[in-house]
Amino acid sequence: MDAKAAAELLAKLNSDGLSHWGFILYRTDYHPEHEAQWAELLKTIHQSTFEKICNTQFECSALPTDASHERKLQQQVWEAFKLDVRSDKGLYDGVGIDMLRKTHMEGVRSDHEAVMINNEGEEKQQYNMPPVQAWVFLLADTDVLTEGLQKGWIKVVDAQYTAEQYESNRRYPRSYWGWMKMELGVSERLWGWLEMLGEMYDFAPRSYEGEYAASVFDGEMLHR
Repeated sequence: MDAKAAAELLAKLNSDGLSHWGFILYRTDYHPEHEAQWAELLKTIHQSTFEKICNTQFECSALPTDASHERKLQQQVWEAFKLDVRSDKGLYDGVGIDMLRKTHMEGVRSDHEAVMINNEGEEKQQYNMPPVQAWVFLLADTDVLTEGLQKGWIKVVDAQYTAEQYESNRRYPRSYWGWMKMELGVSERLWGWLEMLGEMYDFAPRSYEGEYAASVFDGEMLHR
């Protein structure tokens, strides 16, 4: 991440009144034999995200006293990164993507609704627009804790997706499935594309062979 990109991200956080950037991560696999993989996934996400942002190894995560202006900006971006982990076996064990979407969106609405009192003393419901990062979430299911961790990817889910919107027709075969595989460490690029385009649909890899054949998102717009 160069100085310009880091400065732009920090400026956007400041203008939106946000103290951090990042995503919610839901865990839906709680097999005892996958506990080590879960711990390794969390560690890998943090380390690889740092390395992508700061262009240095995680072992060098302490900011040097003689750090350059670019390195200081990178460190600020890294320190503002927040992974909001939702790991609760009682709530999420084995829950499918569609139910997670419903749960997630209910949480988003609840977090951004407020009751205001107007000049006449009457209560009025007000909805504050969430940040773009709220429209997607990360998913650690069985696929991720086995194959994904080994190959360096995690699932990103479009929280607003409904299959009816993207059903195939004769002229335009279906190519978007509401989730994608993403390289571990490119969360900053995911956040950046969401800020720029607003929806995951606009930059997610396309697959015309079924949802499991999609390419892995590496931070670039592969389908363009």
